[in-house]
Amino acid sequence: MTEVLGHNTDPVSALMHLISADNGRWLKSQPLSKQKEIAGRYFDTTGVDVADVMGGLADQPSSQDKANQLIEAERKTTGD
Repeated sequence: MTEVLGHNTDPVSALMHLISADNGRWLKSQPLSKQKEIAGRYFDTTGVDVADVMGGLADQPSSQDKANQLIEAERKTTGD
């Protein structure tokens, strides 16, 4: 079996791991450039590492709350 390096270690995948199903559906409906911008903003402002999220180390309620708050604020600005 071949392991793909970097699989599911991008910021968008990590952010999807933290947010609610409803917010995840909304994020997936956005253009990829918008998804990357939002994910980048989350990781830049919180200081959370993508690898920590994917490894389960940042899967804390506070990280999830901050991620959902960011998505919900973004949804309000786009009118969704």
